[in-house]
Amino acid sequence: MIKALQSSVPILVAVVVAFSLAGCAGKKKSPLDKMQAAFADVRAEVQSVVVDPERAAQADDLLVQLERTFTETADIVKTHKDRLRELNTDYDASRADMEAEQESILSAMEANQRNVLAFQKELTSLLTEGELNEIDKARSKAVSAAVKALDVT
Repeated sequence: MIKALQSSVPILVAVVVAFSLAGCAGKKKSPLDKMQAAFADVRAEVQSVVVDPERAAQADDLLVQLERTFTETADIVKTHKDRLRELNTDYDASRADMEAEQESILSAMEANQRNVLAFQKELTSLLTEGELNEIDKARSKAVSAAVKALDVT
């Protein structure tokens, strides 16, 4: 009996490991989740670097608005990509329909780009050069994650 149990232990260990790995595989973060985590990191960095609570709160609000703008942009890109796929498979769709959709996405992206630049400008004018330097790595990581979340390919 003991020998039978001993021979089944490696099988049980293999099964447990396989289920553990399968469980971990399902926990991969989406680009949007990574962006949200990166923005949470930069906001935490701002709270630890900026000593003036009022300016820290203003910077936090700007970063929340910036994150929201990137999230909205990602939604716009996804919607337009889906619409372009529909038009591409619709044999009755005209070239004008495709061009109108492309113009629509460009217009929306330009508007969001202006918003992002405005938020960045406000943040730059709100924080000191030293504070900006201290949060630069976290801020760069957040913007990089936001660009990846756009999935424009």
